[in-house]
Amino acid sequence: MLFRSTPYPGTKFYDEIKRGMWGEMTEERDKLTNYFSTFKPEGYASLKQVSDMKTYAHKKFYLRPKYILGRLLKIKTMEDIKKYWRGFIAIITS
Repeated sequence: MLFRSTPYPGTKFYDEIKRGMWGEMTEERDKLTNYFSTFKPEGYASLKQVSDMKTYAHKKFYLRPKYILGRLLKIKTMEDIKKYWRGFIAIITS
């Protein structure tokens, strides 16, 4: 699993995890967003490892030469340049 799942209270997924299926989750309700890793699937050592895998997957996808070339060929305006630059910086600094 290379995406971060957030089991929200009231969902079937949340109920299954509370019964011990699929893995473990944090009880920190303020972190129940898609920004933080709150669910640790079986096979992962920690929530940090889940976050690290997400970062790794994003970099592997968005820093592919074919993907970058495709984006460069779509540039039409200065706003496009700014948008892609901000995205590039976000990926490499994560």
